[in-house]
Amino acid sequence: PLPASPPILPIPLPAASPPLQLLSSDRRADRPEITFPPRKRLSIVHCPGYKAEESLVAAAARPIEDPRDVAEEEALTTLEGVNTRVIELVAVQEQDTQDIYGVMKDTQDRQTEIFQRVEALVDDSQYHYETGRLVDQEARFSREAWTHSIGLGSAVHFELQGYMTYTWVQDRCIDAQDTLIATLTTQLYSLQGNLATALGEIRALQAREQARAGAPEGAGSST
Repeated sequence: PLPASPPILPIPLPAASPPLQLLSSDRRADRPEITFPPRKRLSIVHCPGYKAEESLVAAAARPIEDPRDVAEEEALTTLEGVNTRVIELVAVQEQDTQDIYGVMKDTQDRQTEIFQRVEALVDDSQYHYETGRLVDQEARFSREAWTHSIGLGSAVHFELQGYMTYTWVQDRCIDAQDTLIATLTTQLYSLQGNLATALGEIRALQAREQARAGAPEGAGSST
């Protein structure tokens, strides 16, 4: 007599993956203003965009290009690429999980059909060997599908962890760039103030020189 058919184990339904929280591309509202002491603000004396043969008045009148826009544009491009890759990986993981559970369900259905055939052929010994071979083959397919699902899930999990770590590092770099941009902006404003003060002193000196030059001429004409 053939041994009793083993019970069919139920296949758990796939659980929905929790949504990933992507990084916000606009981080300026979350960062507080940073004020450095005057000694550090005056450490940079070169004014970007100033030409060697250009006068101080023309350099002060020309608008200063804000480096914040360039740095934020590059940072946003990097974040959008990383977030897009994370979304693609999550979609691939969910699709592969659904496919694996579909294969496992089909395998269980085939096992059920084979077990029914075994029960129908209990009285016929000539089908015993073939039935046992089919059962072993389907059991092996089931084990391979389960092993493949575990390996694939682990690989996708590790890759997602790597991309999340990379995103965290990029976030820290963006914070450092924003701090540097705030420092440079403060120093530029300070240099503009110093330049305006120097221009005022130059105009005052020119007025004094003109007054001194006009004084002797007035005295000579009166005599």
